[in-house]
Amino acid sequence: MITTSLPSQIESCWNVIGIEGDRSCPQLSIHAHCRNCPVYSATYPNTNSL
Repeated sequence: MITTSLPSQIESCWNVIGIEGDRSCPQLSIHAHCRNCPVYSATYPNTNSL
């Protein structure tokens, strides 16, 4: 099992302030969805190809 130690704010930003959360992330107005955000993409690099 591979684990990572990501900062919890970034690890779950999509779930708290992003598309699955309260949508208060200022990046949503720019990127429309968390999967398009460079912060999310850096944290979850393989999800954009799903």
